[in-house]
Amino acid sequence: MKPASVLIALQVLIFAVYSLVTVGFQENESVLLITGDVAFVLLAFNAALIAFIAFLNVPRAQERLGWLLTAVAFSSFAVGDFIWAYFELVKGVEVPVGSWPDVFWTVAYVVWAGALACCMMSMFFKSRVAVAGAIGVSFIALVSFIFYAFKFAQGLGHGFEDIVNTSYIVYDIILLSGVSLLIGSLRSVKNPLVKVWFLFGSAVLVRVVFDFGFLALVAADSYSTGNYVDLLYGASYVLLAFAAFQKVRVTEFLRGALWRSR
Repeated sequence: MKPASVLIALQVLIFAVYSLVTVGFQENESVLLITGDVAFVLLAFNAALIAFIAFLNVPRAQERLGWLLTAVAFSSFAVGDFIWAYFELVKGVEVPVGSWPDVFWTVAYVVWAGALACCMMSMFFKSRVAVAGAIGVSFIALVSFIFYAFKFAQGLGHGFEDIVNTSYIVYDIILLSGVSLLIGSLRSVKNPLVKVWFLFGSAVLVRVVFDFGFLALVAADSYSTGNYVDLLYGASYVLLAFAAFQKVRVTEFLRGALWRSR
């Protein structure tokens, strides 16, 4: 059995166990805490491993870089989730907003955006200027948002927490815009990669819904690890893993078809 197949099966198993525990042990906070924190680290790291396998299989240099950066991004998500778990399980304290987990998650989003940009540039050879322009505009918008967000936070004191949590929605929307462009272009030519990017986009979309739900629960002071909304967080890692797995399958199929045609 190939490594990617083993890892995707493991991803499904981890998420299935986590989902059953989340649904079945809502009254047991300690079980929810341990299961959720451990599951997120495993799901993120596993997704990173499958993305790395995709990187090893992709022949084109720029697209290879895109999948390598995707693996790095989800490794950074895993580190952020691990630190979050350390705060909750070892130190037994609430994770401060703006602390190390947020740093690693923000780095993960920036690298993930770079990964998407590499994949876009590798596919749209005739429109690299347009793609680069779109990326530049998104980057300027993001920098402007962060600048004014910190100015706003200085005036409100407690507003900083809302700004940090809201920023993830901004990152998600930027990613979703790029993925939507890829899906639309690939569908128009019936490219086999459309399924890869549909899964990729679904992972981002699920994350958008999670971030909105998480923000609402935090605002109502009713969030804790193990909430039903966390199922969406775990599902985004599963969908990303399936996107990378599908990329591996498509690449191997095309390589086999090329070999048979010789």
